[in-house]
Amino acid sequence: MGGMILFLIVAVLIFVLWGMVEVRHVKHKLYTLLIIGLLLFAVVSGTMVFKGKNIDYSSSEGIFQAGKLYFSFLSLAGKNIFALTSNAVKLDWNPNLSPQNSSKK
Repeated sequence: MGGMILFLIVAVLIFVLWGMVEVRHVKHKLYTLLIIGLLLFAVVSGTMVFKGKNIDYSSSEGIFQAGKLYFSFLSLAGKNIFALTSNAVKLDWNPNLSPQNSSKK
Protein backbone atom coordinates (compact mmCIF):
# COMPACT_ATOMS: atom_id res chain seq x y z
CA MET A 1 0.00 0.00 0.00
CA GLY A 2 2.85 2.39 0.84
CA GLY A 3 4.47 1.78 -2.55
CA MET A 4 1.23 2.70 -4.31
CA ILE A 5 0.96 6.01 -2.43
CA LEU A 6 4.58 6.82 -3.22
CA PHE A 7 3.94 5.98 -6.87
CA LEU A 8 0.89 8.30 -6.93
CA ILE A 9 2.83 11.14 -5.29
CA VAL A 10 5.68 10.78 -7.78
CA ALA A 11 3.20 10.58 -10.69
CA VAL A 12 1.43 13.75 -9.51
CA LEU A 13 4.76 15.57 -9.11
CA ILE A 14 5.85 14.52 -12.59
CA PHE A 15 2.51 15.65 -14.01
CA VAL A 16 2.73 19.02 -12.22
CA LEU A 17 6.30 19.59 -13.41
CA TRP A 18 5.36 18.65 -16.97
CA GLY A 19 2.40 21.05 -16.80
CA MET A 20 4.63 23.87 -15.56
CA VAL A 21 7.03 23.33 -18.46
CA GLU A 22 4.14 23.32 -20.96
CA VAL A 23 2.71 26.52 -19.47
CA ARG A 24 6.08 28.23 -20.00
CA HIS A 25 6.03 27.13 -23.64
CA VAL A 26 2.47 28.41 -24.08
CA LYS A 27 3.46 31.74 -22.55
CA HIS A 28 6.35 32.09 -25.00
CA LYS A 29 4.06 31.16 -27.88
CA LEU A 30 1.54 33.79 -26.81
CA TYR A 31 4.23 36.46 -26.60
CA THR A 32 5.48 35.45 -30.04
CA LEU A 33 1.98 35.64 -31.49
CA LEU A 34 1.43 39.01 -29.83
CA ILE A 35 4.66 40.42 -31.28
CA ILE A 36 3.85 39.01 -34.74
CA GLY A 37 0.36 40.53 -34.52
CA LEU A 38 1.69 43.94 -33.51
CA LEU A 39 4.26 43.90 -36.32
CA LEU A 40 1.62 42.86 -38.83
CA PHE A 41 -0.67 45.65 -37.61
CA ALA A 42 2.15 48.18 -37.90
CA VAL A 43 2.99 47.11 -41.47
CA VAL A 44 -0.61 47.03 -42.70
CA SER A 45 -1.65 50.27 -41.00
CA GLY A 46 1.59 51.98 -42.07
CA THR A 47 0.95 50.96 -45.66
CA MET A 48 -2.56 52.38 -45.49
CA VAL A 49 -1.47 55.61 -43.79
CA PHE A 50 1.46 56.34 -46.10
CA LYS A 51 -0.35 55.42 -49.34
CA GLY A 52 -0.55 58.49 -51.58
CA LYS A 53 1.73 60.55 -49.34
CA ASN A 54 4.93 61.93 -50.83
CA ILE A 55 7.39 61.14 -48.03
CA ASP A 56 11.16 61.09 -48.48
CA TYR A 57 12.46 58.23 -46.33
CA SER A 58 16.10 58.99 -47.08
CA SER A 59 16.19 62.21 -45.04
CA SER A 60 15.69 62.76 -41.34
CA GLU A 61 12.92 65.27 -42.06
CA GLY A 62 11.03 62.66 -44.08
CA ILE A 63 11.35 60.05 -41.35
CA PHE A 64 10.20 62.61 -38.77
CA GLN A 65 7.24 63.51 -41.00
CA ALA A 66 6.37 59.79 -41.42
CA GLY A 67 6.55 59.22 -37.65
CA LYS A 68 4.41 62.25 -36.95
CA LEU A 69 1.83 61.11 -39.50
CA TYR A 70 1.74 57.53 -38.17
CA PHE A 71 1.46 58.54 -34.51
CA SER A 72 -1.28 61.04 -35.32
CA PHE A 73 -3.11 58.17 -37.05
CA LEU A 74 -2.70 55.99 -33.93
CA SER A 75 -3.89 58.85 -31.71
CA LEU A 76 -7.01 59.42 -33.79
CA ALA A 77 -7.71 55.68 -33.93
CA GLY A 78 -7.46 55.51 -30.14
CA LYS A 79 -9.79 58.49 -29.73
CA ASN A 80 -12.32 56.88 -32.10
CA ILE A 81 -12.20 53.59 -30.21
CA PHE A 82 -12.67 55.47 -26.92
CA ALA A 83 -15.66 57.39 -28.34
CA LEU A 84 -17.22 54.22 -29.72
CA THR A 85 -16.91 52.27 -26.48
CA SER A 86 -18.05 55.16 -24.30
CA ASN A 87 -21.14 55.64 -26.48
CA ALA A 88 -21.84 51.89 -26.40
CA VAL A 89 -21.69 51.91 -22.59
CA LYS A 90 -24.17 54.80 -22.43
CA LEU A 91 -26.79 52.91 -24.47
CA ASP A 92 -29.78 51.35 -22.76
CA TRP A 93 -29.13 47.63 -23.22
CA ASN A 94 -32.29 46.49 -21.42
CA PRO A 95 -34.85 44.85 -23.72
CA ASN A 96 -37.79 47.05 -24.53
CA LEU A 97 -40.84 45.41 -23.04
CA SER A 98 -44.20 46.30 -24.51
CA PRO A 99 -47.22 46.51 -22.18
CA GLN A 100 -48.53 43.15 -23.48
CA ASN A 101 -45.20 41.40 -22.77
CA SER A 102 -44.76 42.92 -19.31
CA SER A 103 -48.06 41.46 -18.02
CA LYS A 104 -47.02 37.91 -18.98
CA LYS A 105 -44.85 36.14 -16.43
